[in-house]
Amino acid sequence: MSEKLVEGKIEQKEQPSKFNLLTNYEETIRALAEVEGEAWFNGDQKKKNIENTTRGALEHLKRLAALDEELRSEGGEPEESENAIYSVYGDGGWNRWMIMRNGEVRFSRFHNPEKSGEVETRGFKIFY
Repeated sequence: MSEKLVEGKIEQKEQPSKFNLLTNYEETIRALAEVEGEAWFNGDQKKKNIENTTRGALEHLKRLAALDEELRSEGGEPEESENAIYSVYGDGGWNRWMIMRNGEVRFSRFHNPEKSGEVETRGFKIFY
């Protein structure tokens, strides 16, 4: 967290995650593979149907970026959101990796609370 003094109060802001499909794709994929395993990684990267894969997430993020750019060119401003915009399935479909609009990858605590501590120590943020 970073801190900033605003009107006499310290405001804390979350640091951006290093695990981001838009800004740090290769390292993010490697970290996901360390958690989910090599079989998951191979399936995620080679599936013909890219739904609920990291490749599907990246395509979705690119489409959103294009829509945002179109909106800006028309004088609008894209909506900022803390909602997940895509879900990537982990090995066996139990774990869920929530993809935020800015490309950040977070682990869904709801889908596997027991694993969330391990994942957080690896540097992933947790989605509640």
